[in-house]
Amino acid sequence: MLEPIPVRVVVGVCGVFISLAIAWRFTQERGVVVGVVTGLVYLVLLLAMAVSPRRVVEWSARHDVADATLFVPLAFFALLLLRPLPPWGAALIALGLGAMFVPLAVRRRRRLSRDDGASHRQRAGSGTPRGGPHH
Repeated sequence: MLEPIPVRVVVGVCGVFISLAIAWRFTQERGVVVGVVTGLVYLVLLLAMAVSPRRVVEWSARHDVADATLFVPLAFFALLLLRPLPPWGAALIALGLGAMFVPLAVRRRRRLSRDDGASHRQRAGSGTPRGGPHH
């Protein structure tokens, strides 16, 4: 169900402020370039969800590998907040986490998709409505 326009506008405005806050924090901690890049990444993600959440969910369902790999840059930016950790260390840890997380997430998602398709075909073949028999 599509959210009403006022709700999407409020979510979008909140997304802009959240992105600015993230960018400001990263600019203070890691410099202007990292702050701007981080703010833009979060701005794009938050605005996409505010403007067209259904399209984002549909894209995510069609692109399971690309969707899972978004974890790596988000983990990298989160790790950059740990001040003693150098950027190269954050990158290595994010890549390591991604190497573990991405295959697991893709495998799980494909299994769930396959299971959902099988159960949908089974319901369609049984002649029973999706919600079950009506009393």
